[in-house]
Amino acid sequence: MSPTADRVQCPFCFGHPRVKDDGTMYAHDRGARVRKRCPGAGKTKEQAKAAKSAGLSLESQSGPPDSMRPEDIF
Repeated sequence: MSPTADRVQCPFCFGHPRVKDDGTMYAHDRGARVRKRCPGAGKTKEQAKAAKSAGLSLESQSGPPDSMRPEDIF
């Protein structure tokens, strides 16, 4: 990782990761207590914005699907 690399704001975690020469963000984590890989890692800022607007959110990355009900568990 180059210390002089540009930084951009990630649309998912609002962090400021460094950017590689090809325009993709370096791997970075989101969250303060539970550190998980940010969905925007490895994408360009434009690709991350498109993924977020297409419905790929932080909540959809973890936990049960929205269609699951308590009756489905038992």
